[in-house]
Amino acid sequence: MNVSDSKNDNSFQNKQNARMIITSGGMEPDDRKLFDSGLTFDPAMTHNDYVLALEDEKRNVNESLSMYVHLPFCPSRCLTCDHQTSVSHDHKEIDRYLDTLEIEIQLVTDHLGRGRHLQQLHLGGGTPNYLSEVQLVRLVDMLDKYFSIDAQTESSLDANAQRASMSQLSLLHGLGFRTLNIELRDLDPTVQKALGRHQSVSVVRDVFDNARQVGFDTVSTDLVYGLPMQSVASVQRTLDSLLELNPDRISCFTYSRRANLFQHQRAIDAQQMPSVADKVAIFSRIVD
Repeated sequence: MNVSDSKNDNSFQNKQNARMIITSGGMEPDDRKLFDSGLTFDPAMTHNDYVLALEDEKRNVNESLSMYVHLPFCPSRCLTCDHQTSVSHDHKEIDRYLDTLEIEIQLVTDHLGRGRHLQQLHLGGGTPNYLSEVQLVRLVDMLDKYFSIDAQTESSLDANAQRASMSQLSLLHGLGFRTLNIELRDLDPTVQKALGRHQSVSVVRDVFDNARQVGFDTVSTDLVYGLPMQSVASVQRTLDSLLELNPDRISCFTYSRRANLFQHQRAIDAQQMPSVADKVAIFSRIVD
């Protein structure tokens, strides 16, 4: 059973309204990406349908749940971003989002039942660690108020290496997070420039080291192929750097330019995109 919460009680048509996803049982790490991008709601599903789904799930009171919380805020937007995001430098806007999120959690748990155990909790975005320390504490306290979160809960989050200070990592670990996913996409400087990103290998290495030092059980990352200015040689350099970092997990995804859905992707020069043949060669190198 999948239940999705929406800002609008009467409609699920606007996927930007999705703030959280709750599923019965567990979910694989790569499944969470479905909630970041490409998630759509059936416009035929009504408010009453949603309430009935929650009430039906309430009967499985002894079954643990998995929860994805979407935090869409970013300090800037990567040109290839295909997530539902909002660029904001006003932390009061994030506070208002958390206000609404708590109202929605209360509405959902009124039907689902409070105190249900969370088998998994994942924070995605956006940039979850763009939240201030006070906001992160508030969020976890809020979730703990309505759900049962304990040492058996697998808590994870996506993070931007440039914002992951030692103090923030220590706080996140203290809040119960044990898996940290550093979103990289690519480490080659030329590719990063084409994406509107900048994450040096030295900064990323420090974050990996610090995360392990504070006690994270798993430090993972991602690698995206099919990016502008990407080549077999550039991906090999990124792979060499990743192997030195020795992440516990690397998730590999393909990138497809969808400027009709994400207008900022129009800023990407289509001539810089690798051909289909190049993408196949890049993927083969990654697999090898």
